[in-house]
Amino acid sequence: SHLVTEATFTLKATSSPLSGGKYGAFNLNLAPDWSTSGTSTKRTLSSGLTIELSVTRPRPFGDFRPLLLGLQDLLHLAYDRFIPADGGRAVVHGCQDHRHSYLWMEEAMVPPPHIARTHAAKEAFPLFTLADIGGSDGFRRWLSLRDRFPDAAVVVASGFRDGGARQPSRLLEVAAAIEYYVNANRKAGATWAKKVSAPSHAEALARHVGKPFESLVGDHSIWAKTFLSTYNGVKHDPAFQRDPEVLRLLSWSGQALLLAALLDRSARTKAPSRKIFSDHRLEGGGRGLRAILTT
Repeated sequence: SHLVTEATFTLKATSSPLSGGKYGAFNLNLAPDWSTSGTSTKRTLSSGLTIELSVTRPRPFGDFRPLLLGLQDLLHLAYDRFIPADGGRAVVHGCQDHRHSYLWMEEAMVPPPHIARTHAAKEAFPLFTLADIGGSDGFRRWLSLRDRFPDAAVVVASGFRDGGARQPSRLLEVAAAIEYYVNANRKAGATWAKKVSAPSHAEALARHVGKPFESLVGDHSIWAKTFLSTYNGVKHDPAFQRDPEVLRLLSWSGQALLLAALLDRSARTKAPSRKIFSDHRLEGGGRGLRAILTT
């Protein structure tokens, strides 16, 4: 006898959460969930992911925050858009009543203004998956890379949180991140990063990622020379001709290269770079870039 105009259901996965193992003092668990909503004539099915960090000994929330944001950045990069958290929970040590343990993190839950103003539709399929980066082990290695190379990892994801720098500053930012990452690996003794391996930092990284990146840019040596000469011209020559499209495509490709290098290292395979650079969403940018490089 009761009439219904709308119904919402929460479906819980019957399988146990995926254990991400330990990252330092933290235990990492990933749990999928699904929900449906809508009217009697229209249903919407949504999938979600719960990321849980726990510790044996209580710690300040400030210790949890960078790990949560680091994992969220990985989702931003996979879906090429800001993925907001729609809820959170924090268990406070010594508190017996957890009914009101709601966690609010504005930077994780509220899209930045520049994102909120963007209405361009994005595909629902990710550029790479959890399996591509090596599962839960790859998750942990991503967090480790963020700790070891923060200036590189943060730059590739910065556009989703603060909009990234405008051109030509974005090109300078990406080039500096590539130089930083290559130098750090050179100092650590990585063979691919040695000066004798390539004439520039950009070419060393392009050679390291290899054929997947070449499928985007063509000859990686020509790309690296153009990237370096444009970077030097913008940085040192006020009279340098600054074509906005050239700057955009070079910084975009440099960012994609750095992301692929980090994800390949997280996965310990070339699966992420092969997946990313074979995605049809990069085809338009690749064509435009190759046209510039061959003129």
